[in-house]
Amino acid sequence: QVKASTGQALPKTRVEIYNAKNVMTAHGETDRNGKYPKKTDAGSHTLKLSMSGFDPQLLPASVVPGETTDISVVMKSQAGSKIFTALEETGASWLKKKFDS
Repeated sequence: QVKASTGQALPKTRVEIYNAKNVMTAHGETDRNGKYPKKTDAGSHTLKLSMSGFDPQLLPASVVPGETTDISVVMKSQAGSKIFTALEETGASWLKKKFDS
C-alpha cells in the first residue's frame, strides 16, 4: 500500500515494475486505497513509485510463485512543496485534485 506520511492512502500513484535486467514489465496506478493489485512474474524486481508533489521511490521486491507480496510505502513530500504539504497534513485530498488538474 502506498501512503502519505499522514497515513492517508495515495490513489493514482504511478507504479512501474522492472525485472532483474532493468526492463519495465508492468506499469499502472494505485487504486483508491493506494494499492496496486496486479499480478507480476516471480523473481526479483525493482518498483518505481512516483506522484506529483512527492519524492520518487525505488524499492526492491521479491515475488515468490503462488504467494502474495505485500509492500507498504510511505511517500515523502517534496521539499519546497508547501501547498501540497499543507494539503497532505490537513487531509484535503479533494482540494489537491484541483491543483493536479
